Amino acid sequence: IVGHPVWHIPHILCACFPGHLGEMILLQLDRHGICVSTGSAFTSGQASSAYVLEAMGLSQQEAASALRFSLGRENTYQQIDRTLQVLKSILEKR
Repeated sequence: IVGHPVWHIPHILCACFPGHLGEMILLQLDRHGICVSTGSAFTSGQASSAYVLEAMGLSQQEAASALRFSLGRENTYQQIDRTLQVLKSILEKR
């Protein structure tokens, strides 16, 4: 989990998945209709957003494995559970 353990925005989670490329996980989640982002929110849409995560102390490899999950009022517990199940199956394939 990236960020401060207490002082963070509660509806946004940034997590690293060592040994995996965030972009590849993103593509596989997208195939299941699950939308996530790579990199940091501060550089959304830019070609290289890793520098913000690296400035927070992450290595290049950790930054490249990062995904950002954003939740809203419309999200349900069932959607979160499904996302976790799909994510687990993606990570276990490697």
